[in-house]
Amino acid sequence: MNIIAALHSPRVFRPLFKDLSSWHAWDVYLRALFGLGVEDEKDRTLFRACTGLDEVPARPARESFVICGRRSGKSYMSAVIASYLAGFKDWRPYLSPGEKGWIFVIATDKAQAGIIKAYISGIFQRVKCLQVFSLRTPGEARRSSFDSSGWLIRGF
Repeated sequence: MNIIAALHSPRVFRPLFKDLSSWHAWDVYLRALFGLGVEDEKDRTLFRACTGLDEVPARPARESFVICGRRSGKSYMSAVIASYLAGFKDWRPYLSPGEKGWIFVIATDKAQAGIIKAYISGIFQRVKCLQVFSLRTPGEARRSSFDSSGWLIRGF
């Protein structure tokens, strides 16, 4: 399942949004970020206006920098992306046997990282297929249990 299908699925992320249509620009961003194509001409125009790029990437991006105003949903969308990557991407080809996968959330300060971590925790609690995941911080190294996939999310 790609991130757009997960975003719109009533069994995954859709119930987390009161009005998903108000997140449409983020939908376009996710399509471009994950190399899923942007077919609608209005969406392509939005993409060009926001990025200054003429062409939508055909492959997933290796990194992304998002410059948005306050209350634009950056932290929440970061949590959705981290949750998706933890739960839906198969990282086994990149991990050695027994190695645990990590998703790092990097923010401007610990308070902001804590907000994003709280969003991820809320997503893991509300989305049934993600409830197997656990979160921990460096001080919780011995108290947290690993889920069957071995994924942990750490906020910095």
